Amino acid sequence: ARSNGEQGQGYLAEWHFVDGQALEPTDFGEYDVSGVWRPIEYTGSYGTNGFYLKFDPSATNGIGHDHSGNGNNFTPSGFSTSGTGTDVMSDTPTNNFCTFNPLIPGPSNFSEGNLSVTANSSASANRGTPNPTFKMPSSGKYYAEFTPTTIGEMAIALTQEGNGDTVISYYRLGTVSLEGSGTVGTGSGYTTGDVIGVAVDVDNTTVRFYKNGVAQLGSATDYSSAPDSDNCYLTFKQGSSSGSCTATANYGQRAFEYGPPSGFVALNTKNLPAPTVKDGSKYFNTILWAGDNANPRTLTGVGFQPDWVWLKDRTQSTNHRLVDAVRGAGNTLKSNLTSAETSSEIAGTITAFTSDGFTVEGTSNVEGVNLSGDNFVSWNWLAGGSGSSIATGSVDGTNPTIASTVSANPSAGFSIVSYTGTGANATVGHGLGVAPKMIIAKDRDASVVWAVHHSDISINNYLRLNTDDPEVAGNAVWNQTAPTSTVFSIGTSTIINNTNDYIAYCFAEVEGYSKFGSYTGNGNADG
Repeated sequence: ARSNGEQGQGYLAEWHFVDGQALEPTDFGEYDVSGVWRPIEYTGSYGTNGFYLKFDPSATNGIGHDHSGNGNNFTPSGFSTSGTGTDVMSDTPTNNFCTFNPLIPGPSNFSEGNLSVTANSSASANRGTPNPTFKMPSSGKYYAEFTPTTIGEMAIALTQEGNGDTVISYYRLGTVSLEGSGTVGTGSGYTTGDVIGVAVDVDNTTVRFYKNGVAQLGSATDYSSAPDSDNCYLTFKQGSSSGSCTATANYGQRAFEYGPPSGFVALNTKNLPAPTVKDGSKYFNTILWAGDNANPRTLTGVGFQPDWVWLKDRTQSTNHRLVDAVRGAGNTLKSNLTSAETSSEIAGTITAFTSDGFTVEGTSNVEGVNLSGDNFVSWNWLAGGSGSSIATGSVDGTNPTIASTVSANPSAGFSIVSYTGTGANATVGHGLGVAPKMIIAKDRDASVVWAVHHSDISINNYLRLNTDDPEVAGNAVWNQTAPTSTVFSIGTSTIINNTNDYIAYCFAEVEGYSKFGSYTGNGNADG
């Protein structure tokens, strides 16, 4: 508590108090290779009155034990330190557990470290449904428990990401309902004080509910047929269009009331599947530099030889410059303009890719890439070099109808695709092995708009990268056909498929590295 009596709100993972010294943050932590601040062992003196609390319940003096060696121990008061109702959580900055997310509008009465919350009326697209901070991982087996404190019309549920619609629900009267299939079974009803366990096997897309440790229904329920079953949250909801209900969750940060089934684990960061990309800077990196009028100038610090560089002067209102290894250094497109590709840039361009960056040069001045007094940024992606050919009909049994040159990095979900349009409906190989979530494409030979596909807008529409327009109707752009794991479709629109040369930048999601989504604004200061 501070001198005016205000109480601290939040967790303390460890507490160093050093008496008689002014130290630096680097005495207690450091950045890892991903840029995340991590604690390190403090090796200095704590001084006479100093102490170090690790809040370890198993220590000699419990969570108040002083680990500095000074013996300045504390005595807990006013909260529980043991048992299933303990206030001492396993949640730490280095092993973060799932909680409810207070940034999501609708739910109310957050307390208990965001483990207790009220789900309000399910009207207005279920915006009262509490969203946890973790969605269900892409693989593994996970267990959590929910204890109702006000029952309302509660349903313990897997809900779809973003809108709170149900994938599968266990309602308070005992029915279990699967989206698209209706009621799939009936177990025991539950009320306040009951502990509802949920075991989700993501690998086999099954879920089983437990009431006070007793399994409900005869066998685990397959939820794979429900919409968005691979993109959901483990939570609860108010199952009617009026009223509310409140529950306290335990995702494993304290001891479970009932042991999870064999092989099921808590929802925390240490139990998540290993990310495909452990160090994102190996595939994407940003560098900054101050212009010095050197002409040419080689910029370094990217960490790899980039295949796509997006460059911008941060000081002046100049054009964005995009250069890639498929079109070749020196060939520039401008994402804020409709202009065709240029190979001779008076204002400057990238003239070569190097093992750790690129070289910039201007033919008559260096405005736009290296002007003295200006600050610059470049965003740099690793694809697959200068590219290789994908012939028609050559992609895993599918039949792209236009040949393409593709520089692909499936590990990072990124490819650069060059093709020549025909004017007829067609498909183009993208080389990612999974369907891209976003595509940015441009006619290299003509002054036409940039076309953008995104998985969260209708395939009948498109966005224009170079304007502030809303999404635009255009059936003939993407031929009303979503991308597949091997090809994307193009229609007869000259934006995307004239008899010209085109470039397309394709992005797919990679667990732990990249994500593509959308949101709906609420117009409130708290957004």
